[in-house]
Amino acid sequence: MRIKQLIQHNFLPHHTSVGVGKSTRKHWNLEKYQGKYGVGFKMITTSPYSSNFNHLTYFIKEAV
Repeated sequence: MRIKQLIQHNFLPHHTSVGVGKSTRKHWNLEKYQGKYGVGFKMITTSPYSSNFNHLTYFIKEAV
C-alpha cells in the first residue's frame, strides 16, 4: 500500500543497490532520502541471501 502511495505522489523507482549492514526482523523499512540522485525515499529490504546485506530501492520525486 505504501509503495502505491509513493507512486501516486510522483515518487518513482530510480534504481536498486546493495548496502552493507545487519538486517532487522522487519522485512522492509522506508526512510527519507536526500542526496546524489535527488529527494525522495529509500526502501530498505532484507536480502534473502545474507543477513549482512540489504537491498536499497530509491524512489525519487519526478519533476513535473
